[in-house]
Amino acid sequence: MKIAMVASEVTPFAKTGGLADVIGTLTIALERLGHEVSVIAPAYRSALQGDFSLSDTGMTLTVPDTGAKKDAEVLETSIGKNVPVYLIQADEYFVREFLYGTPTGDYADNAARFVFFSRAALELLRRRPVDIAHFHDWQTALAVVFLKLQPGLYSETAAAKTVFTIHNLGFQGVFPPTAWPLLNLDSSYFTPRFLEYYGNINFLKGGLLFADKITTVSPSYAQEIMTTDQGFGLEGVLRERAADLVGLLNGVDYQQW
Repeated sequence: MKIAMVASEVTPFAKTGGLADVIGTLTIALERLGHEVSVIAPAYRSALQGDFSLSDTGMTLTVPDTGAKKDAEVLETSIGKNVPVYLIQADEYFVREFLYGTPTGDYADNAARFVFFSRAALELLRRRPVDIAHFHDWQTALAVVFLKLQPGLYSETAAAKTVFTIHNLGFQGVFPPTAWPLLNLDSSYFTPRFLEYYGNINFLKGGLLFADKITTVSPSYAQEIMTTDQGFGLEGVLRERAADLVGLLNGVDYQQW
């Protein structure tokens, strides 16, 4: 199968935690099984200034951005034997000292940054269609929403099956309602049935609602997050999607560990 992993970080190019390790190693494991795998991630400062061999693909992605349009370039590198890693270059959003915020708090424009990344990833998938588009954590959740609610914009890849993985339900991408115009979605989706969450916008909730399948990091965690104690306010949504929720134990790459 052709599989694209879309994530906000990937080892060795950028990492804050286990998400990056999973993306950097699961892709290689899938490649060993014979699948054609690619990765889409932001071009952070750590990737641009690191000791990595990056090439310019020559692709320019035009992305809708708060009513206007912005361009992003696409750089390419690789992991494993031949897993292409496409890095979305938009320096005003991604070339910063930290990935998500400084030690004093999150970046104020995180909603805009990851709406942009989600749209850019879908634009890239239009040019590189896949059978399965696998999205990870809140930073990519809106890509699932856009693909399902606006298939006409992404007709080349709208037929792809979508998987959304929760690595840590405690981080949901919750933003004030003033950020709604960034999404370029009809206001009817800003309701409790869809993306509204106690008066705010919840990016991760969108991924849970619209993905074809939902996975998380272990069978026990899949059960825990459907409880009030561990559901972080989304246990009701997860119980509704229980038939499509699977817990897959995170693997270990023994060459690294």
